[in-house]
Amino acid sequence: MLRRQGWKVEIACHPADALEMFGDGSGFDLVVSDFVMPEMNGCEMVAAMRRRKPDLAAVFISGYAEEIAKCHCPLLSKPFRADDLVEHVRKGLAAIVPTCTGDRIPGNRLALAMA
Repeated sequence: MLRRQGWKVEIACHPADALEMFGDGSGFDLVVSDFVMPEMNGCEMVAAMRRRKPDLAAVFISGYAEEIAKCHCPLLSKPFRADDLVEHVRKGLAAIVPTCTGDRIPGNRLALAMA
């Protein structure tokens, strides 16, 4: 569904895989991550990514809203609809590039980390 919006999407099944794929972060604008994952939680993973790319936007997916508040990232509560995810991604991208709506910006590349 995100690819149909014109975004480039990379998928990792575990946080360590996402961090390896992320590299220096130069090719990524936003990460969408489950909060509860093996090895580390989404907040810890995004913090590690932001050490490499400080302006990285993030959206968390979870049923544990109280924990995510500590990460200062938008939360998409489970269960959610596809259009809710698209809207959260648009808002996340618009936050890092305020002059856009998050739609099909050249180079928008999203990393999805889901356990």
